[in-house]
Amino acid sequence: MRVDRIGELFSALRQRVRNTEDSGKTRETSALAPGQAPPTAETLRGEIRSRISAVDSDAPDASQRRTRIFVEIVLARELGEGILQDPEFNGLVEGILVHIRSDVGLSTRLETLLEDVDSG
Repeated sequence: MRVDRIGELFSALRQRVRNTEDSGKTRETSALAPGQAPPTAETLRGEIRSRISAVDSDAPDASQRRTRIFVEIVLARELGEGILQDPEFNGLVEGILVHIRSDVGLSTRLETLLEDVDSG
């Protein structure tokens, strides 16, 4: 899977986040500071590669760990780094992971993307 397919996965993850958000809560509309450009696909790819390269590919939970890292990075990029300190962040991540695992097509595409990113 190529880097330009990351946008497709972001869209799917954004939809999953919207579906799992509490309707009584609001979120920031943008994680970017005024005038700040969004990260490029290559920048994002580098960040993901850096984090997932630390995962032992022989570990039985390697796929789940890579997926979790991806979700955490996407959420931090989309919602702002402050989301990482939110006490409900782990619950949000877990909810998204449940949805990803329940969608075989999405989980397969994501795993393929992460393998491609990890291989350079």
